[in-house]
Amino acid sequence: MQRRSSTFRAGAPAFTLAVTLAALLTGCGFTEEKNRATALLERYFTAASTSDAAGLLAFYSEEFFAATSRGEFTRLLENIGARCGQRRTHRLANWNVTTRVGSHAGSTTVLTYDVEYARCQVTETITVFRPPDAEPKILGHHFQFLREDGLAPDKTATTA
Repeated sequence: MQRRSSTFRAGAPAFTLAVTLAALLTGCGFTEEKNRATALLERYFTAASTSDAAGLLAFYSEEFFAATSRGEFTRLLENIGARCGQRRTHRLANWNVTTRVGSHAGSTTVLTYDVEYARCQVTETITVFRPPDAEPKILGHHFQFLREDGLAPDKTATTA
């Protein structure tokens, strides 16, 4: 029994090293996916400050538009712009990455931004999906109004 215990202990550092390396390699993949998603959304927020609502549709996936029509979503963005004014700032508050293999393979990144508009403070939760060997696209977009000058808080708009 003493012998088995010492043999197990001798193998423990190799096992610990293998688990640590696997965790580090997996972590790098998650960070890379987060960086891809945030890069997409930085381009989105830049375009949102200079484009009309219809100009933003290219950032969204076809799956998004299967659940929400282009016209309906364009009107939603236009309504938010009319109610809240121009976006002033956005700050990434939280993110989460999941990766799936097999059917529907790809990486899903959910990013939560605190966004300040001229007349509103909004939490925007944006889901980005990237299939293997493809560019990421927005799969879902949820708006939670925290403060809206002249209107009651906690109004929400959800899409896809």
